[in-house]
Amino acid sequence: MKKGLSIEDHKKYGEMLKKMYIDSMDIYIAFCNSHPHSRRVCKQLDKLHNAIIQVKSEAENELFRYHPSLGHEGVYFYYGAVRKDNDNNEA
Repeated sequence: MKKGLSIEDHKKYGEMLKKMYIDSMDIYIAFCNSHPHSRRVCKQLDKLHNAIIQVKSEAENELFRYHPSLGHEGVYFYYGAVRKDNDNNEA
């Protein structure tokens, strides 16, 4: 039987997914507000954003399935603010 990801891996991938979530929304807003004839692209960007939401939810379910004693702390792995030290946009 598989053991699932470690808590440290969940933290790492959670940060990545939070960043992807924010980035996908930024791309959606920028692209769809500046290109009036980009309806198909906007639909695809919306699907991408929704897929990231679904992945975050499923990953959180896996976190609590394999680490039930973690408690409320685990919620912040996939939701909440992105840690600044993982933000590539800051100098």
